[in-house]
Amino acid sequence: MLYRRPIHWSNSTKYLGVALDKKLTYKEHIDNIRNKYNGVKAHLYPLMGRKAKLSLRHKLLLYKALLRPVISYASPVWGAAAKTHIQKLETLQNSTLRMITDTPWFIRNKNILHDLKKYPSSKNSSVN
Repeated sequence: MLYRRPIHWSNSTKYLGVALDKKLTYKEHIDNIRNKYNGVKAHLYPLMGRKAKLSLRHKLLLYKALLRPVISYASPVWGAAAKTHIQKLETLQNSTLRMITDTPWFIRNKNILHDLKKYPSSKNSSVN
């Protein structure tokens, strides 16, 4: 009771844009990030897609300015989420960078990240 009103139990709540569940798994938050990221990516596809006329430099600028902040917002809070949840975000990031650079499927993500001077999460958290 708070001010003579019952407090209703909720399985999750949102605080400062971060979805917190009762076990702090951040699954709902990661899913929200993925949905938002995919929405922004879809809007930017004409500018960043494989056939887009923008230079690689400008595509990367769009990625860093508009997409990466979607993933990295509040990452110190949810950064301790399960590896499987973090891998979902890394998959999004890798597919976007592969699309931007128009890299064939047989080139390793590690090589793309290295060429772009961005290192995988095992060293420097790729989502940050």
